[in-house]
Amino acid sequence: DYYENYSAPYRASLELPEQIGLVLDGARTLSIKAVGKSGEPLSKVPFVPWTIIKEDKSRDVNLSGSAIARVLTNREGVAEFDWFPANTTEQLKKDGPVRPGTSFLVQGGEYYWPDYMTKPYHEYGVQVTARLLRATTISGKVLLPDGRGAGEMTVRAEGRGNTVLFCRCKTRTAADGSYSLAVSPNQIYMVTVVDEEWAAETKSGIIVREDQPIENVDLHLIKGTLIHGRVIPDKDDVHAAPAEGQTVFLSQIGPGRSAEFLNTADFG
Repeated sequence: DYYENYSAPYRASLELPEQIGLVLDGARTLSIKAVGKSGEPLSKVPFVPWTIIKEDKSRDVNLSGSAIARVLTNREGVAEFDWFPANTTEQLKKDGPVRPGTSFLVQGGEYYWPDYMTKPYHEYGVQVTARLLRATTISGKVLLPDGRGAGEMTVRAEGRGNTVLFCRCKTRTAADGSYSLAVSPNQIYMVTVVDEEWAAETKSGIIVREDQPIENVDLHLIKGTLIHGRVIPDKDDVHAAPAEGQTVFLSQIGPGRSAEFLNTADFG
């Protein structure tokens, strides 16, 4: 069970009472069997429910980062959730939208479950099989303009595939400028440097497959250029007061061939 301190979704939070009551009103067992590309069972793989919503609740509870809800697969590759609430739902509510069913995620980054979204909770029987892909590495060096390795630089990678689950990760370079990132396979990646002083041309269109490490993705540093401007509520009113406290970010889109590639059968 879980407690909500609001009367409806997106309403203001209410004060917490001195005591919170949680009701344990029944459980059922769901299990997942993790297998590799050859069908072999995978042990010690951490699974966790992403979201669970009970019938009498306004919103779901997000357990994607939970250590308490995490279950490791055994020698047979099975993770058993014997505490899963009996009364979960995804029905229409009179004063709200369709509520989401439960999907399960793999924590830790060592494995990747491409079709996790195809199994909401109501499709789970006694056991469902999760065919997992092992994470692959992208590695290279970050180099200063004079060719020396740049240590303590942040390298960031982001990948997209034919699933809503994308991979975003970062690391710091070693003293010689080298780096290595463990990423989900069957996705197309962009890799770049994130720094307050230095910039680098983003490497894009990097296709990553299982058991095929990508090497020598080197990033060459140049001095960054400062982009600045002014945010106002009405773009047509130059005299409008500035919009304070707004978030401004830069989004870079990869090459067009990525979209074409994602429509092929290569990603299965």
